[in-house]
Amino acid sequence: MLVAGLTAVGLAVWWLLNAGSLRDRVEAEVRAEVPIGTSRQDAAAWVTRTYGGLIPHHSSDPTAERFVGRTIPDLAGVRADGLGGILRFTVRPRGIVTDVIQQLDPQQVFVYLLLDQNECVCGYFFLSLEELGRMEIEGRR
Repeated sequence: MLVAGLTAVGLAVWWLLNAGSLRDRVEAEVRAEVPIGTSRQDAAAWVTRTYGGLIPHHSSDPTAERFVGRTIPDLAGVRADGLGGILRFTVRPRGIVTDVIQQLDPQQVFVYLLLDQNECVCGYFFLSLEELGRMEIEGRR
């Protein structure tokens, strides 16, 4: 029992030190697999295949969601008037070890694929819980 516990703790520490940022991994993967110009349907299908059946949410109003009072296009540095919508999904680590680690160091990444008037990807916005926390603290100042 003690050996199993120590092994689990050792694996958790190794994972935290070597896994890198979930946000960076997700961003690299999304940008590589869903390049600019990808249709909304192809992007949504990729998200569902890649993230275990996750179904992304589509909104035709790119300014509907806000973080700390700022719209997603504003945070992404993109003009909202040229957008036709947003495809949104959230990525969390999965697996037995990561379920334990999530209790110690919760991670998730909010991913927004910005869509042009033809409903093709024209930009991205990625936000981790850590970044959101910093934004909220700065917003209170």
